[in-house]
Amino acid sequence: MLVDSGADFSMVDLGLAKRLGLDLSSRGHVLGVSGSVPVFHTSVLVEILHREGGLPPMKIPLWVPARRGLPPEPILGREVFFGEYDVAFQMGRGSRGRFTISSVGRT
Repeated sequence: MLVDSGADFSMVDLGLAKRLGLDLSSRGHVLGVSGSVPVFHTSVLVEILHREGGLPPMKIPLWVPARRGLPPEPILGREVFFGEYDVAFQMGRGSRGRFTISSVGRT
């Protein structure tokens, strides 16, 4: 998933949700820059891996647009994830920048 600091919620496309066998019984609508889109509300257990290991798995709410192809890439939004972790984007450290995640309240 792409970490998207501008997204309130996490999203995956309908095809991926079906391949993962997610429960798509709860429906709603979301209003975004492209207008109102029907979505399924579900949740998923996410595990974030990095070169030194992994973060503890966390259950996050997930929106699945009913229209295929949205979003173009799976998105990890702010809800839950940004409440559990401090996320820093540091673009001044070379051409690729640096992305760090640390537990909230950790110094």
